Amino acid sequence: MELHRHKVPPHVHPERLDRYLARVFPALSRSRLQRLILQGRVRAGETSIQRPSYPVHPGQEFLVEIPEEETRTLRPERIPLEI
Repeated sequence: MELHRHKVPPHVHPERLDRYLARVFPALSRSRLQRLILQGRVRAGETSIQRPSYPVHPGQEFLVEIPEEETRTLRPERIPLEI
């Protein structure tokens, strides 16, 4: 699991948390960030944020937990096929 601490710079205009984090973490999709928010993996100070629409303002500090993604192993399956 990775922990990222981020402080919102003073020039940022208020916007939704999920949109803001998508710009801060371009490697993560907005839908993945929304899931992380809903799972309580984003905190503002000691408070867990669970609303993707939470308003972000300059000076706020966020702690984002990014868990390792599950790796799935695909295996071929023998399927009878008549042609």
